[in-house]
Amino acid sequence: MIVVTQHVGGYFIPIHYAGVGIKAYLAKQIKSTISQKEITSIELLFEETFELEIPPRTKVHKGIRANFEVFGSKKQRTSIIYLPSIGFKINRYESDNKLKEKWLSDPDNVMWKDILIMKSSLEQPVLSLLERISIKQNRNINV
Repeated sequence: MIVVTQHVGGYFIPIHYAGVGIKAYLAKQIKSTISQKEITSIELLFEETFELEIPPRTKVHKGIRANFEVFGSKKQRTSIIYLPSIGFKINRYESDNKLKEKWLSDPDNVMWKDILIMKSSLEQPVLSLLERISIKQNRNINV
């Protein structure tokens, strides 16, 4: 299982949980966040799609191309891969706009998580691709 954390600053970080099932991961996440006072609700969005934009000159493993939907444009020189996911969103400070704006001003706060579940043989190639794209994306944000 791979969890992709989407941050307020517009970047993402992939995290690999080898051998961890979705039930155990969600139970741990909900248990650790439910007692926090700023949490107003937790959303689980099933049958979501994680759209991964592939920058130019980024190689994609043939197993990824064979198992997931990939759409490319030669004019724009980019491709998009659609990975099935489960969205996990924690809503904070819904009733207090000042605290919510303060929380949103920190670019390192996690907005939501995309949970990618796939065959174990595809986890490593997908994780490698996500890490390469994340590094390129973070380099562009920090410039």
